[in-house]
Parts: sequence; C-alpha cells; structure tokens
Amino acid sequence: MHDSFDEPDFYAIILDLAVGGDVLDRVMRRHSYSELDARTSMNALLSAVAHCHSHKIAHRDIKPENVLFLSNNDETTLKLSDFGFSVRAENDHCLLTQCGSPFYVAPEILHGVPYGVKADCWSVGVVAYILLSGSLPFYGDTSKDVFRAVKKGRFELLSEEWDGVSPEAKDLVTHLLQSNPDRRMNAEEGLNHKWMSIESDRLNNIALNLKKLRSFNAKRKLRQAVFALIVMNKLTSLGSRFRSQLAEG
Repeated sequence: MHDSFDEPDFYAIILDLAVGGDVLDRVMRRHSYSELDARTSMNALLSAVAHCHSHKIAHRDIKPENVLFLSNNDETTLKLSDFGFSVRAENDHCLLTQCGSPFYVAPEILHGVPYGVKADCWSVGVVAYILLSGSLPFYGDTSKDVFRAVKKGRFELLSEEWDGVSPEAKDLVTHLLQSNPDRRMNAEEGLNHKWMSIESDRLNNIALNLKKLRSFNAKRKLRQAVFALIVMNKLTSLGSRFRSQLAEG
C-alpha cells in the first residue's frame, strides 16, 4: 500500500498497478508452454508466501486471481494480493476461522481444527496442480461437493495431462497437497525442492495442457462474472430497500 485517503463519501487505497494480470491470464497469452514457465511462476509465488510466513502472516486466500504480475514483460516480479482474510499466526495450531475459496481451501480449515500458515501451502499446491495440468485436483457440482472432496484429500496424477510432467514436479505437488499439515511441505521447503534446481533442459514441454488451461480459465472468468452479477443485484436490492426506509421516515 502506497497511500490512503479518507474522503467524505469513500475511502481510497493506493496500491501497485499490476498490468501483467494474474498468473493464469499471463499463461493465456502464451503460444507455447513448458514446465519451466510453470516453475518460474511457482518460484515467485513460493517466495512471496515464504516471506509472509517468515513474518507469521497467514494469507488464507491464495488462488490464481490473487497472484498478480506487475508488468507484461517481467516473469519473476509477482505480487500476492487481497489480504482480506490474512491474520497473524503465532504457531501451527492457533487459527480457527473457517475462510478461503472453495477450490483452494485446506482440509484442516474445513474440518474445523486449529491450523496455521501451512494452510497456505495447500492452496499453493492447488495452484501448482492447475499450472501443470490445466485442471483442478478437487472439484464438484456444488460447493458442498467440492468441500467433501477436499476433506477426503484424494487426487490423481495419472491422467493424460500428467503424462508429460516430470517426476520432480509431481513430487512437489504431492508434498504440498498432504491432508495432514504436519506432513505437508512448507513454503521454504518448496523453494528448496529439487524441481526448483534441476536443469531447464530436463523440464518437459507441456504445451498440450495449454488448451486445458484455456478452458479452465474461461470457466473461471464465467464464475467470476456470475458472482459479480449476483453481488451487484444484491447491493442494488439493499440500496433500494434502504432508500425506501429513509423515505418512510
């Protein structure tokens, strides 16, 4: 945050301008796609998360929409945004609030047990799964179905979109998506994972998954548009009701 202004009718906050779009928007502009591209994004994301965790801050809403690039030309300068759910976490078992986004929320949050910053690492694992395969590890027709799948914590790396992904990348995803947070990799360990340091020529081309990513991103944009319309209609309804109450005195 660079500045803020408290005006009579509104409150303004001046933030960085992220013209590069979110992490999936960036991928959509590519003509080719490889594990190296996914690794570059994951390295930047894990660095941001590790920085937050080093200051005992749990973000609690990590998802592609909140992973932004400052420019169209820089692949490494990434900003983690939307700290509306963030909170200080003094240890790994001190938080109880159930919050987050359905596809990305950690199972311990849904189970209602005390949790800590490692809930963010689960969300990072979901983002990694999407970037590598173009699909979600946990899904369902309704939010309840999604939550049920997340609680079970079962996912597959056996479908055709994973055939061309390296064993090292699969290992990172597997260690981030551990249902038991005590066994889950933390952000610092993710940065030091072997996938982050193997030679770039050993990283596979996963251009076939770019088509799946495009489809996933289109559905994501549609969900966002529908949600925005619902919120707008509710706000309009509330505004009309409030004005009516004022008119009635």
